[in-house]
Amino acid sequence: MWSATHEQISAVLKVERLDVDLFRSKSLWLPILAQGAFGGQIIGQTVMAATDSVNLNFRLHCYFLSSASASVPIVYSVRRLRDGNSYITRTVQATQSGRTICVMMCSFHRTEPWQPTGVKWNMPLVPPPEQRQLEEDRYKALLKHNGVPPKERHRSPIAIKVAVEDDLRSGRMPQFMYWMQVRNIPASKPSFQKCILSYLGFLCLLSALGFERFSSGPNGESMTMRQSTRQLKLFDYFRSDTFNCGNWPLYVIASPCAVSGRAIVCGRMYSQNGTLDIAMVTQEGVVRADRRGPEIKLTTAGGSGYYGRRQKRHSKEAGRKRL
Repeated sequence: MWSATHEQISAVLKVERLDVDLFRSKSLWLPILAQGAFGGQIIGQTVMAATDSVNLNFRLHCYFLSSASASVPIVYSVRRLRDGNSYITRTVQATQSGRTICVMMCSFHRTEPWQPTGVKWNMPLVPPPEQRQLEEDRYKALLKHNGVPPKERHRSPIAIKVAVEDDLRSGRMPQFMYWMQVRNIPASKPSFQKCILSYLGFLCLLSALGFERFSSGPNGESMTMRQSTRQLKLFDYFRSDTFNCGNWPLYVIASPCAVSGRAIVCGRMYSQNGTLDIAMVTQEGVVRADRRGPEIKLTTAGGSGYYGRRQKRHSKEAGRKRL
């Protein structure tokens, strides 16, 4: 039986209407050791604001511009760009304390079941969720000596089970597979299911980079796996309108490219029985090793701009060390 202390997904994604096409977050979650509020929650709330005026299939393209504080509400402003017969377009700007946190474009599409269906990826063969262990039970053993309380995972509205353990030493592109279930999910429309799926799509994405969050890097250096919300993009494409996030969808994640402090991660979601190809997720994020690059000489007078400020900051730090 699930614990009564975990968060409800409806409360996690809830936004308060302030005016026509203007909304405000009700709650924000700050994960342990994170730099800002959880991006998946911000995306889910942004989609909630965008879908207030429509109820159709859609895809979304989101740009994260800055991290968000979990202690200050986020305001979501919806702009209606187009209302066509087949497609409807909305943009949502999320702001906090006068700063733009993210900008999202949602393209809504009326279903056309009479159109032909293209080729889809087949679901991998993995053990069913009934045969796998909950992540919080794994965390009790793995994090017991690291000072991270297991209740962080227990409070999550999402139950996660590792479907298949990937061999990171195989030399091939790592691929991770997770069973996910929304706990005590209420009866809801397909539009709300997609808001939940936007939240799910942000979970576990960085695991596909092929190294643990607090481990050494490819060359043995200390790694800081930092999912920076600066210059981060997310693209979701929903292929189905009949799925239920409470029925253990399978999330398959892989990273085809990670170079120069940036990484691309791709994910696919399937229904538990494999008959539905639910959604595709693509994310670009900033992931850096704990090392500094070479100093860049200024080419403009007065040292203006980003690199000028960076060099001045490093010069001050070096001066303080000499003192």
